[in-house]
Amino acid sequence: GDQVVRRQLGGRVPRTFSAEQQGQLRSLAQIAVTLLRMSRAQREARESAALYRLLADNTTDVIVRCDLDGTRRYVSPAAKRLLGFEPEELVGTKPIDSVHPEDARAFARLLKQVGRGTLKQAVSQQRYRRKDGAWVWVEVSFDLTTDPATGASDGYVAVIRDISQRKEAERQMTHMARHDSLTGLPNRLVFREQLAREIARVKRGGGFALFCLDLDQFKPVNDTLGHQAGDSVLCAVAQRLKGVVRAEDMVARLGGDEFVIIQTGTGCVEKAGALAERLLAAVAAPVDLGGYPARIGLSIGIARAPDDGLDPDRLFWLADQALYRAKAAGRGGYHLSGTEEAGPPRPAEEKALDPTTDLARPDQPEHGVFDALFRGLLQSSTDCVTLVDPEGDLLFMSAGGQALMEIDDIQPLLGRSWLAFCPRRGRRRPRP
Repeated sequence: GDQVVRRQLGGRVPRTFSAEQQGQLRSLAQIAVTLLRMSRAQREARESAALYRLLADNTTDVIVRCDLDGTRRYVSPAAKRLLGFEPEELVGTKPIDSVHPEDARAFARLLKQVGRGTLKQAVSQQRYRRKDGAWVWVEVSFDLTTDPATGASDGYVAVIRDISQRKEAERQMTHMARHDSLTGLPNRLVFREQLAREIARVKRGGGFALFCLDLDQFKPVNDTLGHQAGDSVLCAVAQRLKGVVRAEDMVARLGGDEFVIIQTGTGCVEKAGALAERLLAAVAAPVDLGGYPARIGLSIGIARAPDDGLDPDRLFWLADQALYRAKAAGRGGYHLSGTEEAGPPRPAEEKALDPTTDLARPDQPEHGVFDALFRGLLQSSTDCVTLVDPEGDLLFMSAGGQALMEIDDIQPLLGRSWLAFCPRRGRRRPRP
């Protein structure tokens, strides 16, 4: 029987193990399994570490590991690109040392909360100082970390991101919301805010003057030369007004050709009148529009606080009513609300590019049938009407019943804008 068993087993007799030996084999197998698992875990850990290192080394965000007191223990290579520092230069330092003084107080309060463990996650925005001394806007995301063994807080990880472009876009949007897009002056919203602040200040003492300004002869320029020329005039006027007032005064554009000025620190008639005179003189100078000197004027209405009250709407209404009185007096002047103080209007002969409602005609001493026909033609026509003398000189041009120009010679106008050759109406160049 033993021989049969040997043949069935290939000539080998199976080995038997004692209970002790079997226990040792099981332990050995467990050790082998454990070693295999550890080897696999180490390989995965190395791969994971390499991946994290790859991400940390190549991300544009700066990754920082800090102790609870804020001391930096690790700084990723992106710090060189964002802050100009080598990572080793920042290890051992604290972030509060690099924060802009205006942002330091709020940032220190947040770091204190994170350090105490009372704030597990947080996001803040502040300016960091670069190595070259410049400031850069950053957004920092904090995550509190804990010791896996004890569960106690042991520091935090911060991710620092450059948000300079976002901040610049926000600044531009804020500026656009509060400033006139054409002239760059403060808009109606800023004006109302400044007016409220001035009224609050006057309640503690002092005064101010509110100017409402409206351009004279602007519509003819805008209508005949085009909106681009009108925009150029508005920009030129804005710069002139800013050049006259003090830094503490405010010039704003409400829309169209309407401007306002707040003259701070005083509400006396003399100083308000003196400023009005300077404003009138500044705007009276011709505006060069591509070689054509366009003349415009300015009418000003002035209200004063506290003499005219401290209600903002009423002050503006009074200044606006004073403006209408200045216009009614002949334009090109100013009027102070509640007084008879006014500046003289500019002489009419200084106005240029001024389509008049009076029906102009050639300067001829004779009156007769031709004169009547000419006036009748202008009154009934909505088209362009020109009058040329037998020698080819353009004497007169009108459109829609309004006189546009009188000019000496029609030939130079061919292929060019007639406005470039437009002298004052009623004057003829002597023939050579």
